[in-house]
Amino acid sequence: MNIKFGYTFDDKRTLIKNVTWYNTFICKPYTDYNITAPILIIANATGAISNNNYAYIEDYNRYYFVESVSVGRSGMYVVKLKVDVLMTYANGIKNLNTIITRQENIGINDIIDDKLPLLNKKELAVIEFSQSELNTHIADSGSYNFVLEVAGGGA
Repeated sequence: MNIKFGYTFDDKRTLIKNVTWYNTFICKPYTDYNITAPILIIANATGAISNNNYAYIEDYNRYYFVESVSVGRSGMYVVKLKVDVLMTYANGIKNLNTIITRQENIGINDIIDDKLPLLNKKELAVIEFSQSELNTHIADSGSYNFVLEVAGGGA
């Protein structure tokens, strides 16, 4: 099978990484078949893989982080990889329809999160309505009309 090596500066948490691809080599599994964390043997690599941190195996149709590269017997390279789930399944992740129930950032109240502590802050404002449809025909200086608004509090 073929393995393509490259380098990326992107964070591991980035969905779609920018990768500069360099070399493609023929490889074979070193140990038992493990598609998520394969250990591979590569012959005749001439040191070109030691500076790479990213790989793609077309037979598996998966992207990988290069965990380690070591030189084995007779100049064979032993490469340990770990699957990059985000890049491998990026198209499926981008097309998901989801319901978000938790949020990471405190202070953004677009998502109601019952585990996020709210501030116990009361704000009172008295606004006089000089011309209103609220009992103005029976209101006098001794009576008041109130509009009460409550925001938050959850369901």
